[in-house]
Amino acid sequence: MSDRLQRSLMTQQPSTPEHDRDQIHLTARILISGLTGGLSFLLTNLTKQPIIWSLTLSVFLAGVTLVVQFLLDIERRIDRASRREKERMQILGEQFEEAIANANEATTLFQAIRNSAMKDAAPMFGVLLSRAAELDGSKDSMAGKLARTELDHLGTLLRELAQSRVSYDGEDSDWLLALTENAATSIDATSTPSADGGLVGFDAGFWDSWLGVRYLRELRQAIQREVKVRRIFILDDARLQEDQTFHRICKSQSDQLIQVRFLIPETVPGGNVSSVRDFILFDDELSYEVSVGHRIRTDMKSNITNTVLRTDAAQLHGLRREFEELWESARPYSA
Repeated sequence: MSDRLQRSLMTQQPSTPEHDRDQIHLTARILISGLTGGLSFLLTNLTKQPIIWSLTLSVFLAGVTLVVQFLLDIERRIDRASRREKERMQILGEQFEEAIANANEATTLFQAIRNSAMKDAAPMFGVLLSRAAELDGSKDSMAGKLARTELDHLGTLLRELAQSRVSYDGEDSDWLLALTENAATSIDATSTPSADGGLVGFDAGFWDSWLGVRYLRELRQAIQREVKVRRIFILDDARLQEDQTFHRICKSQSDQLIQVRFLIPETVPGGNVSSVRDFILFDDELSYEVSVGHRIRTDMKSNITNTVLRTDAAQLHGLRREFEELWESARPYSA
């Protein structure tokens, strides 16, 4: 076999089912046309017609039969193509309607955001979606799982804020720092040894921790924005007012223009120190409250077990009244 013939055979395209089906249909048409011509020739011979007329009539009928078959096949093909095109247009129409519905939903949501308290953050949602699209496309990637978890947390935060109460197990440093960063008029807070202290008093407690240092830095910046900051230290032992660590903490905050006062058990309204909550009021619009668990051992400090954000006006009014009562009873710190 020559090289040219081998190359020709190697480059032949493999047959497809559709191509084989067309070949079978073509063969069947030719056979039917041939049978029609042969039958017409036989009939004309039986009637003693001239051979030329018999051949002419046979060829004519065979040709007509072949043409009719081709016309019928073309009609079937057109009908099949029409049905396919109709199905395709129906699918495209459904996809278009779905796209329009999604676009309308997205537009409605975006407009609702613009009319809400988040209107200034509306462009951030577009940035959020853009950044999400840049993540690894694998749904099982750790980055994707982390992003989905954080989005779930964000969704929970927004939903619960709309319901005026958000709860978190443990202490959320991000909330504390973000609220301080965004305060515009006032920050009024209580500080209890159970939440902010160490094993004894305030020694090695919150104010000496990484979060405490960051929090004080944000408070200093808030004061530079002319935010009024007041803090009441709640002492569960009158002897703590002479403690050097307590004086160091108070002086540090007082030097930053934080208005500092303290309460000892004898001056606490009602006389029950344990009833005083550890909370912060931001702009009289939102409260940050923490709950403290019991010590498991005497050589371990208490831990914050729950953090709650509140935006309900009635509850905020109660906290405002409680803070002002404590403030009036507290002693101003003096170095």
